[in-house]
Amino acid sequence: MHLTILKQYFIMKQRNDMKILIVSNGYPPLEAGGTELYTKYLAEQLARDHSVFIFVRSGGYGKNQLRERTYYDGTVKIREIINYCPEIHDFEDFYINEHIDKSFGAFLKEVNPDLIHIQHLIYLSVNLIKIIQKAGIPFVVTLHDFWFICPMIHMVTDKGDSCSGPKNIDKCLNECLKDYYCAIRLLKITKINTPHALPGMFIKFIKPLIFRVAKNKTMRTALVKRLDMMKGLLNSAEAITAPSNIVKNIYESYGVGRNRIIVTGLGVNSDFLATHHIKQISPKLRFGFIGYLNNNKGAHCLIKAFQDIGDDKAELRIYGSAGTGDIRYNEKIAALHKNNIFVFPGFQHNLIGSVLSMIDIIVIPSLCPETFSLVLHEALYTKTPAICSRTGVFPEVIRDGVNGILFKPGDAEELNRKIKLLIDNPEILEKIKSNIQPVKDIVHHSQEIEQIYSRLRRH
Repeated sequence: MHLTILKQYFIMKQRNDMKILIVSNGYPPLEAGGTELYTKYLAEQLARDHSVFIFVRSGGYGKNQLRERTYYDGTVKIREIINYCPEIHDFEDFYINEHIDKSFGAFLKEVNPDLIHIQHLIYLSVNLIKIIQKAGIPFVVTLHDFWFICPMIHMVTDKGDSCSGPKNIDKCLNECLKDYYCAIRLLKITKINTPHALPGMFIKFIKPLIFRVAKNKTMRTALVKRLDMMKGLLNSAEAITAPSNIVKNIYESYGVGRNRIIVTGLGVNSDFLATHHIKQISPKLRFGFIGYLNNNKGAHCLIKAFQDIGDDKAELRIYGSAGTGDIRYNEKIAALHKNNIFVFPGFQHNLIGSVLSMIDIIVIPSLCPETFSLVLHEALYTKTPAICSRTGVFPEVIRDGVNGILFKPGDAEELNRKIKLLIDNPEILEKIKSNIQPVKDIVHHSQEIEQIYSRLRRH
């Protein structure tokens, strides 16, 4: 009897086991943004029941361009190729790479998967989709951000203003893409293979002239071509998923996946939150920021809002990377430092549970529209209340004054008032805590993704 049941189990497992190839722009620990972390979490979960492979790009820190290596993360086989874009000669070079196409084609033939899940193609090549189509393999695309329609990725201009994307091409050309175009033209003129080698004064004086002469034809054509190509490739996917309604709605407004984009969220890795058993006791109310220290994430707005908060009432704990990125931005952060503001550089995401145990309220002051915010969902998973800017996904998740607090993006004065409100009214904080609903973990999320896979797999 027991042998029969065991035999049936293995037959069922063999029938349901899939060979899944995941494609991503990065993989931890070298690349550890939200998309990269999600790729790892999903792969690990799927690998419990399926054969999982990953084709991934690595930045490589300026060494060994296009070098490939194969390694394993547990049972997951990973083919990595380095690309830090040292040779850009045309606008297409930002999203098409023949060397990566060739590498992926070879790995695809080696793996011969039942289906493919594309997480991101930035720094890879959108031609990977054409290779997948030619092979006749069903594929899923998850839209983690707006890169497929916006070369600037976040639908935010160079000045940090929210943008509707390339529906207004003149705005794209004038406010964002002139630097792309002029850098490319200068590279062709000077025959230099890296923008970092261009003389600063030369760029300063000749760039406006180059842009005025050619923007109306060459760059406009390139932008329209890119958008049309991306839309066509995305619409060829058997399934498209999105982490939030704002992503779904914006892509659909551009004619991508109308009435068939599935909003799935992403799911948090509860294993990393297991260390969050109980808040560590503190005489002060502890506000926290977790993430990259750059202008889009808005840490400077939070620090500015904290300037007149008394040392005896509250403290601000910033977990991020203060030693990398924009030097001027780090200088801006340093200039706003005070006694009850603490910066903890070099944050490792696998310590998220311990960090959240030392934070009473998380503040996410993003200036650009976040599409999911892994750290928000991790905080809510541990019943840590959140103050978020009123942009992107946050109004979908947070009801102001009910299960969190919202404020106008970039408005340090309003944020200051919200912080003081919670300091002076602890009963409001307790009410918010009680209204935080359960958050989906990666186990349940992966089950939803598997249901999508099962409808698409090759027979």
